[in-house]
Amino acid sequence: MGSIPQTDWICLYKQLLRSASQFPQYNYREFFKRRIRDHFKAAVKNNDISETEFHVKCQELLQVIRRQSTLYQSYPISKLVVEGKSGGKESSW
Repeated sequence: MGSIPQTDWICLYKQLLRSASQFPQYNYREFFKRRIRDHFKAAVKNNDISETEFHVKCQELLQVIRRQSTLYQSYPISKLVVEGKSGGKESSW
């Protein structure tokens, strides 16, 4: 990744992860975080796609994630068991 400054890549990566963290649903949130990490690791190893194309795709993905997380935040959800309180018993029987 040479023509686009490294600081721009880091900023884009952090923005993607931060936007993915905005999903209220655990499954979507973890899926996008994992997908972002995997795609960036694969992009570093592979030279199949040009750097500018990958940057444009990441910018588009950022917009999609922001749109979808805003949409999903407008609907009420119930928390999953894996999202419960940590560090103690949930409830006593």
